[in-house]
Amino acid sequence: MTAARTTQAADEAWRLSLALFAHRISGCSWKPYRHLRWIARQVQDAVVQGGARIILNMPPRHGKSELLSRRLPLWFLHWYPDRKVILASYIKDLAEGWSVEIKRDLDEHADELGIRLRVGRHDRDRMDQWTVTPGGGSLVATGVGGAVTGKGASLVIVDDPIKNDQDARSDTKVRELRRWWNRVIMTRLERGASIILVQTRWNEYDLTGWLRDHDQDGKWRHIVLPAIAHEGDPLGRSEGEPLCPQLKPLAELEALRDGEDGVGSAAFETMYQQDPTPSGASVFQAAWFQTFDRWPDPSSFDTVIQSWDLTFGGESEASSFAVGQVWGVRGKSAWLLAEWRKRAKLPEVVSAMVEMIERFPQTESVLCEDKALGPAVQQSHADEIPGLIMVSPGGRSKLQRASSVSPMVEAGNVHIPSASLAPWIGSWKMEVSRFPHAKKDDRVDCLSYALARVREGAARVIRISRWSDRPGA
Repeated sequence: MTAARTTQAADEAWRLSLALFAHRISGCSWKPYRHLRWIARQVQDAVVQGGARIILNMPPRHGKSELLSRRLPLWFLHWYPDRKVILASYIKDLAEGWSVEIKRDLDEHADELGIRLRVGRHDRDRMDQWTVTPGGGSLVATGVGGAVTGKGASLVIVDDPIKNDQDARSDTKVRELRRWWNRVIMTRLERGASIILVQTRWNEYDLTGWLRDHDQDGKWRHIVLPAIAHEGDPLGRSEGEPLCPQLKPLAELEALRDGEDGVGSAAFETMYQQDPTPSGASVFQAAWFQTFDRWPDPSSFDTVIQSWDLTFGGESEASSFAVGQVWGVRGKSAWLLAEWRKRAKLPEVVSAMVEMIERFPQTESVLCEDKALGPAVQQSHADEIPGLIMVSPGGRSKLQRASSVSPMVEAGNVHIPSASLAPWIGSWKMEVSRFPHAKKDDRVDCLSYALARVREGAARVIRISRWSDRPGA
């Protein structure tokens, strides 16, 4: 081969490689990190061969969407300008955002790519679908649940089909996603079409888990790239090596897993290691709680808060318990000082709240969930309960609220009395450590709201001037 041909071949190499293509089209702003180069090779070879079925599980913020939702569709249309692409995400707006970016890249590099956006207002202005010329290939951007009637595809990319943990645990959302996958995505495939599912794991039963459970013929290739390498890593990393130290160094990952402000070990295993915690696992482990054998010196606390979970309930055995807890706070740590728990109606509950404030006059904040009996307490008894603050779940489930504060417990920042001080602590620990699988979980919401208050530092720091002799007796 002559020197001129060698130079020409080198100049054209970027067309053959998805990674080189991404680097060039981005104006060299796309960084070819090792894991992204490896992913690009796996995906491009499978797509060229046709009929690919790939599931890629990776931790968040490691470049998977930039490569596969933005760069791959344009690379594919560059090579196959007569074919069609469907790009989907959990909401249409997100997929359309990538569509706009791809159109911008196409406009900027039309001459060297040999294709351009078809002239016409319809394609120029629309974000959800457009066509290239010559060839007539196209891209359709849609959200989970959206229709693509009449649209076929040779390449389907589904990037993060689930928005968050709440949706991942919603039976309704899960059914809708699976129905959409079967009735929309799988019916749009043309002969030899490839499907790429890109997802950070949420639980055992997310789309990845469901597809693998139903993959009787072994058609799906499952690629798992954990944030911290295990033995036998597909990239050849040493055990314990981070996926991309330039984006997430090991110390930062360990802080996410182990730190008191991190996500906790269970969530880390699921979202960062792509190994969902079994559904039978508990949010709080009993061993995480620190035990004290003497009531703390009252002058050592910054503040005292109370947390109340008030059900409509009643006095029957079938009713849920109303629960109130008192917590001493020092910095980011909390000590459980007392608890009131009983099946009771509103008058008795209010009396208990007033009595607990009298017992702990140092209380600055009384947190009360704005559900069930909470609004009645606020409307009719606020004057009797100084420091009353209504708190809202904000659309978050009991499990989500508990999971958000579990890192504080895991970090050893939550202290509970020994059985010699508080005979009720055994049943307390049993109920909390079995959540979300215990029959009763009344105490968990009190714990979650109190620890969230501690974590956020919302309470003003005060010094406690006096204390009862036996606060938990």
